[in-house]
Order: sequence, then structure tokens, then C-alpha cells
Amino acid sequence: MTAPIEIDPNLVNQFELGYNNMQKLMQYKLPESEATFKSAFELYAKTLRGDISFEKGLNKLFLLRHDALMSVNQFLFDEDQEKLHDMKDDDVEGWAIYKQHAEEYRIHDFFFTRLIGIVNAQCSN
Repeated sequence: MTAPIEIDPNLVNQFELGYNNMQKLMQYKLPESEATFKSAFELYAKTLRGDISFEKGLNKLFLLRHDALMSVNQFLFDEDQEKLHDMKDDDVEGWAIYKQHAEEYRIHDFFFTRLIGIVNAQCSN
């Protein structure tokens, strides 16, 4: 078993923990994305505060990000969906559903990428 990742606290302090500041950095467009943002931010904050291990937080965000990406792909390439939504320019409902899936992915990717940034910064020191 490998040793847990020990992150330098000074490095963590360089990364923003303020909810409002994070919202400014990751501006989602859809009102229904608020719940996704809140839960991803909470997981990110718990990871940086040390409430959960860095590995566990990184892994959870990775899995949420992966699930969101698979949701986008499933929506785009599902045969049943293609019968309901042709995804042409005038398919307002289809594009709205796609945007929901894509934004969920963007939010999880945003926080996952920030955690990866900490690991990269520490490894380069």
C-alpha cells in the first residue's frame, strides 16, 4: 500500500477556499447547476481543509467528473435519445438537456483540475 499524499499546507493556502470567489472563477450558467456547484465545492473544501484525505477527495471528484462526462456521451450517442432529439439548431429542448449535462461536467472538472494543480505544484517544487 502506498503512503498517503502529504500536501504542503502552505501550498493549500495559496488555493482559494471562498465560495463566492470560486463562483466568480467558475461561472455556471444554469440555475439548476447551483446544487452541483455547492456539492462539488463542499467536497473540494473538505479536501483542502483535511476533513477527508486528499486521495479520497481527488478520487471522488474524479468519479463525479467521469460520471458527468459519460452522461454527456450517453446523451449524445444514445439511439433512443436520437429519436427524441435530432440536435439540429432548432432543437431547443435537446440542446437544453445537453447544456445541463455539459455544465455538470464543467463544474466537476473545474474542482478536479484545481486539486490536480496542487499536486502538480507540489511535484514541481
